[in-house]
Amino acid sequence: MTKDNPGGDLAGEMVETGPQRLGGGRSKVSGSSKPEVRPRDDSVVRSLLRSLEKSFGQIDFLSAPYPFDMTDYYSEEMGGGLVRRFVSFERLSSPADIVRFKLESRRIEEAFVVPAVEMNASARSADLPSHRLARGSEGNGFAEGSPKGDNAAEGSGDARGFQDIKGAETARRLFNIDPGYIDFFKVVLASFKEGPHKVYIGRGVYADPVLLYHEGTLEPFEWSFADFKSRIYNSDLLKIRRLYKSALKRSR
Repeated sequence: MTKDNPGGDLAGEMVETGPQRLGGGRSKVSGSSKPEVRPRDDSVVRSLLRSLEKSFGQIDFLSAPYPFDMTDYYSEEMGGGLVRRFVSFERLSSPADIVRFKLESRRIEEAFVVPAVEMNASARSADLPSHRLARGSEGNGFAEGSPKGDNAAEGSGDARGFQDIKGAETARRLFNIDPGYIDFFKVVLASFKEGPHKVYIGRGVYADPVLLYHEGTLEPFEWSFADFKSRIYNSDLLKIRRLYKSALKRSR
């Protein structure tokens, strides 16, 4: 997710999915790595985190891994034992940047693919996030789903297979990165999939509000994912929201 500020100016901190805060002003960029394959070596996770920092700025929050077990949506591609983590970044960004963050997240995902045979043999044990989260002046951001591109022909947009990259039939992702942002009012993910509640924001990307801040807590919408509805992430997301508020104060 990224942080952005209500005036729309870039504060210099960026979701997250993890998440990224984007919205009408500065927001905190965040992202989340949804299902991630659990590689044998923690070096793979460290390499991913370095890639995220290179693209989105210094990480200021990394959650513990959450079992991603309320759906089997990614199991065909990534196998079992998946986990989700939230990552927040210091730099505040404009909510308008969430489109760019979603496309950049896709590029990073493509750098972490393995042959399907190797995935079946070794992707059964590790601690990786599957969504990315960040903070911004109007919110923190993160994204959801598998990237699709500017049109359907460019990619499947289906997390069950990475159909638009070379070797799609044999290559599978280790991570699914969902950029998004959090601000004072809400948590918004970026998605390549359309839906009745989603708002198109350009280049094949839709804004997907998943949580609303109300009376000191985060409330899900009717359409929110089951894990978000369970409120198991609220504690970490509220920590990121507090980081966002502190960063916004320092930027003024």
